Amino acid sequence: MLNYGERSIIKVLMSSRIKKSGLVLAALFAALFLAEGVLRLATPPTFLQSRQGSTVWQWIVKDPVLGWANAAGYESDGFRVNSYGFRGEEFSTEKPPGVTRIVCVGDSGTFGIWFGERAKRHWDSYPEYLRGILRDEGEDNVEVINAGVVGYNSSHSLRQFMTRVLALEPDILIVRIGFNDHAELGNKFFRNYYVKEPPGFLVRGLIYRYLESRLVRIASWLDTKLAVLTLPENKKVVSHGEFRENVRRFIETARERDIRILFIDYPLRDPETGLNKQEKYLIKYYGSETLEEFNAEHRGYQDILLDAARDEGVTVVDTAAAMSESPERVFSQYDFVHPNSAGAPIIAEEVYAALVELGWIRNNH
Repeated sequence: MLNYGERSIIKVLMSSRIKKSGLVLAALFAALFLAEGVLRLATPPTFLQSRQGSTVWQWIVKDPVLGWANAAGYESDGFRVNSYGFRGEEFSTEKPPGVTRIVCVGDSGTFGIWFGERAKRHWDSYPEYLRGILRDEGEDNVEVINAGVVGYNSSHSLRQFMTRVLALEPDILIVRIGFNDHAELGNKFFRNYYVKEPPGFLVRGLIYRYLESRLVRIASWLDTKLAVLTLPENKKVVSHGEFRENVRRFIETARERDIRILFIDYPLRDPETGLNKQEKYLIKYYGSETLEEFNAEHRGYQDILLDAARDEGVTVVDTAAAMSESPERVFSQYDFVHPNSAGAPIIAEEVYAALVELGWIRNNH
């Protein structure tokens, strides 16, 4: 047993160590605070964001937190990107009183692009058609925001939801995901723009809360670079388990914030019509050898979405049935992924019908 003198010495030593540790931590926080301050003075909030240099996707910029995003303020003959980085006209980030705000999240099928002959691009989007239906039905107090970004998978969309969409205080969230998730990481594009949700809620919370922090953006950039070095090339961009977890977190977070959430299915063009040269290349680009293999992969992810939504009591809008009954061709013969100018309105009509049936918006007729 230690005597009184020995215990006193130990207390003094421990107290000294605690003080030194405290001083080290204080110095570390002071250095980080100073570094953040200097970087904020020297750099914009879009620090480490850069043009990706593609002549095809000229409106896309690399982003260390989101992977990539729409370039704020970009304009073309077919569309414009507003100052918030979403397709469409400007809107107030602070939701106006009495307005029901709908935000549509997803990939190119939400952003609104489809390809015609000789890869000619067209810009029909279901959020724009939905906005038109609401206007025609006298729903002047309902706002539709298109947050779609070309190439997004469920991890990108979830990260965007947490960091960019929640700040807009949406009343209704509409999600259409599942196509880009089953691409393979051997694809150079997806490796270079890889984004994965951190498993720990503390790290996720840090990213979500301090999106504009320059140090957080540097840490996210370094984490992605290091992760890519160890990724197996034959791994799916988002595994089945990760996809299910992403869907679950969409639902869980929406409910925590009293946001009503709706998913949309993701049908592809009837495979019996065959594939053109560009589409055959796309299938291999995503790691499949045949159309049958590709469709099986896609159905696998859609089944996960349907099962997860059903388990949580969330509606999935069935647009496939309405498209199959359309007398018009709803997909271009040059594009089996993106609904054309006849297909996009059908999605909007089915979504509007679901919103009315659920009682989320009023119907004047």
